[in-house]
Amino acid sequence: MTEAATAFVTFVMPAHNAAATIERAVRCLTDQTSGAWRLVIVDDASTDDMLSICLGLANSDDRIEVVTHSTNLGAGSARNSGLARVATPYLGFIDADDAVDADFVERLSRETASRPADVVVFGIDEKYTGVAAGIAGGRRIVPSPMWADSATAARHEVITLEEQTLFGYQCTHVYKTSLIHDFGILFDSSRIYEDFFFNLAVMEHARSMLQLEWAPYHYTKGRPSITGTGFIPDYSPLSMRRIQSLVDAHRSWGLLDQNTLSRIGVLYLRYLLSSVARHTDPRSHMALNAQVRWLASAVDSPLDREVGAVARPTSPVLRLFKAAIQRRAFLAAVTMGRTARIMKDRGRPLYERLTRTEKPRDNMAPGPVRVLVYGMTDNPGGIESYLMAQRQRIDPSQLVFDFVTDFQRIAHAADARTAGSRIYTIPPKGRHPVGHVRALRQLLHQHPEWRTVYFNILDAGAAVSAVIPWMMRRRIVVHSHNSSTEKQLLHRTFRPLLNALASERFACSESAARHMYGTTEGTGIIPNAIEVERFQFQPEARSRIRRQLQLGDAFVVLYVGRFAEQKNPLRVVDIFAAVRRQDPSARLICVGGGPLKADLVSRIAELGLEDTVMLLGLRDDVPDLMSAADGFVLPSLFEGLPVVLIEAQASGLPAVTSTAVPRDAAITEGVQFIELAEPDEVWAAAIVAHRGRSRLDHRDEIAHAGYDLGTPTVAQNRLVNALLGKENAR
Repeated sequence: MTEAATAFVTFVMPAHNAAATIERAVRCLTDQTSGAWRLVIVDDASTDDMLSICLGLANSDDRIEVVTHSTNLGAGSARNSGLARVATPYLGFIDADDAVDADFVERLSRETASRPADVVVFGIDEKYTGVAAGIAGGRRIVPSPMWADSATAARHEVITLEEQTLFGYQCTHVYKTSLIHDFGILFDSSRIYEDFFFNLAVMEHARSMLQLEWAPYHYTKGRPSITGTGFIPDYSPLSMRRIQSLVDAHRSWGLLDQNTLSRIGVLYLRYLLSSVARHTDPRSHMALNAQVRWLASAVDSPLDREVGAVARPTSPVLRLFKAAIQRRAFLAAVTMGRTARIMKDRGRPLYERLTRTEKPRDNMAPGPVRVLVYGMTDNPGGIESYLMAQRQRIDPSQLVFDFVTDFQRIAHAADARTAGSRIYTIPPKGRHPVGHVRALRQLLHQHPEWRTVYFNILDAGAAVSAVIPWMMRRRIVVHSHNSSTEKQLLHRTFRPLLNALASERFACSESAARHMYGTTEGTGIIPNAIEVERFQFQPEARSRIRRQLQLGDAFVVLYVGRFAEQKNPLRVVDIFAAVRRQDPSARLICVGGGPLKADLVSRIAELGLEDTVMLLGLRDDVPDLMSAADGFVLPSLFEGLPVVLIEAQASGLPAVTSTAVPRDAAITEGVQFIELAEPDEVWAAAIVAHRGRSRLDHRDEIAHAGYDLGTPTVAQNRLVNALLGKENAR
C-alpha cells in the first residue's frame, strides 16, 4: 500500500503559468518528514511549460494528481475543482510559489490526533519581493495558542485573526474535509477576498478550532501568480462587502457588542484608506476632485455611521485618517491615500507597519514588566516627585521603571537604583540632536524588553524623541505635566505628531491635557498624588530646621522649584523684598536649581538681600523645610498641576500662587490666587497675612480629592494597564 492511501491531509495547489516556481513548491512536500499527504495540482489553463512539469511530477509520485482547466477560471474556481478530489480527513491549500516547513505535515498530524479540530489555524512568514528599487522585506505573523471547543469560542477569535490579517488567508488554515463537503462550502468567483468569504462560511458551521503558535507557511508577495490581483476597479465595494459581512456575522452570532463594533471600525478605516489609495492610481482614471467627491459619498453611509464612528485606531496613520474624515477634510484624506499608495509601491513592509491594526506580539522573559521612562531631570521638581511617587505606588513584582535622561544625573537617583531601576544617559536633544537620536535608538535596540516608553513631558517637542521608539514598534504612553510653554512655535508644530504617536494619553489636569493634546477627550486625568503622611506638619522638624538654619522666630517664606523662566524665580525675590518692607524679620528659603541661578544671585545682590535669602540648592528634606516655613510662594507663568503646591497643602503651609496655576490645584482653603499683574506689595500683603496662622490637618481633604498615593483612581489604574501593555476601555 502506498503512503497516499494512508494520507491524513490533501493539499490543493491552484496554478497558472507557474513554471518557474511550481517544482520548488512541490518539493517542499516531497521533502516532508512525514509522507502522509496528497497533492492536487489544478492547472488553470496555463500557457507556459507548467503542465508538462506537473505531469512529470505526478508520474514520479503517486501522491500527486493533476487536474486541468481548458479555460482560465481564476483561483477560486481552481480551488473548488481541487476540493472535489479530496477524500482525506483534512485538507489545506498551498500556492504554487510558496513553501512550508519540512515538519509541516508531521506536526499537523500530531496536533490533530490529540485535538481533532474542525479548523486548525497557524502562522505565516510573509516575504515581499518585486517592489521598487529592490526593496524587500517581510513579517512573521503568529496567532496566540488556543483551543476553542465550541462554535462560540471559535467565533470569538475571528476579529483577532482578521486584525492579524490571518483570517483572510486560506493557506494558514487546514479544515476537516467532512465539514467542507457536508455543508457544500466553496470559494466564490471574486477576484479578491475569496479566501476571507470561504473562511467566514466555514465559521458558520465549525464547532471547534485549534490555533498553533507556529509559522510554518512561507508566503511570497509581489510575484505574478494565479492569486495575484493587480489593479482591481471594484476593490472598494468588495472591501465594504467584507466589512459588512463581519458585522452581519457577529450580529447573527450574538457577538456584536460595542468593543467588537469598534474593532471592526478600525478594519473598516484600513480598507477605506486602501480604497482611497487605489483611486489615486493612474489606472483608475479618476481626477482629484472626483476622488474627493467619492470619499465624501463613501463615508456618508450606514456602515460608516455604525462602525467608522466608533473606531479607535492605534495606528497613527489610521488615527490621522479618521480625524481628517471627521473634520470633512477630504482633500487631506485623499492626499494620505496617495501617500499610502506610493509607500506601498516602494516599500510594502513600511506600509504594513504604519497601517497595522493589531499590536505586535511579545515573547519576553518572565518577571516584572520593565518600562523605559523619559522626562526625569536633575531637579527634584514636579515630574520627578510624581514619578517617584508612582514608582512607590506600583507593585514592583509587576512593573519596574528604568530611566533615560539627557541630563548628567537625575533627581532621586539613589532611591531609584535601590528599587531596582536602571538609569541611562544620552546626549542632550537641544545641543546634540543627531547624537540624541542615535543613542536612544541604540539603547532601545539593546533592550527589547522595553515594549513601552513612558514620556513625561512639558511640551510636544518631545515628539522628536518619541518617534524613535515608535518606529521601533514600541508602545508610546504620553503624560502631560504643563498647561503652557515658552516654546509655543515648537509645541504647535509637533503637537499633531505627538498625538499621532501616542497609544495612550494622560495629563495631570484638564488644562494640561488641552495644552498638550488640544482636547481632554480620551485623556486620563491623574492628579499628582503624594505621600500625604510624609508631608504632615511636624513640630520637631520645625524646631530642628530652624535651629540648623539659625532662623529663630523669623517669618520664613519658602520657594521650592526650578530656577527657570516658567517658575518666575526672579519675581519671587521681588515679592520677598516687598515682604521685608512689611515684616523686617522675614527670611526667604529657595530650594532648587536651574539656568536662572546666576540671574537670581544677581537680583538678590541688587536688592541688598544677601543676608536674608538662603539658596539651599537641591534638597531631599523638603517636608521638613515646609514644617519650618510660615508661608509658601509660587508666582509661576504657567503650570500643569504643581506637585509642590499639593505638598504645601498637605503640610498645612499657607500658599500664595499665580492665577496661571490651575484652580483645581487648590484642594484646601490654604491657597490664595493672585494675578501676576498685581504689584509686589499686594503679593507681600497676602503672604504676611498668614503670619502666626495655626497649621491645619488636611489629610482627609487631600485623600478625598484623589491626591493621596494610597487611593488609586480609575485613571491611575488605566495608566498601570497602559504601561503593562493591556487594553484600556476609555
